[in-house]
Amino acid sequence: KFGRRLVDNLLPRKPWSEVNDPMWKDMWYLNRRDDLNMMVEGAWNLGVTGLGVAVTILDDGIEKDHPDLIRNYDPLASTDVNDNDSDPNPRYDFSDSNRHGTRCAGQVAATPNNSLCAVGIAFNAQIGGIRMLDGQVP
Repeated sequence: KFGRRLVDNLLPRKPWSEVNDPMWKDMWYLNRRDDLNMMVEGAWNLGVTGLGVAVTILDDGIEKDHPDLIRNYDPLASTDVNDNDSDPNPRYDFSDSNRHGTRCAGQVAATPNNSLCAVGIAFNAQIGGIRMLDGQVP
């Protein structure tokens, strides 16, 4: 029963060429054809998409309601150390400087094929955020 490799137990995914997100063509680190890239398409075609994995980004917070993240947001993998509460949303100021955590979360787990923006490397992973780089840590 357990003698088979993990990839043999996973359901195949649709091929990477079916991605319809508008920023896909600009994600050179994922889809550059004749040069170095992360070659994630092969893993996706084997069904390795982050399903069953939770990733937490420790940064300036993540926008838990962002359209590319909301499907995969995991409140159990999130907290706010700066304000000592459970809401990892960044604190925005006049310069909107706190976006790094959200960008990182999108690179990991942005929802594919929703025609919004990009696709995450592990697009079926649960994503959480710990807001801790935006103020004093008690």
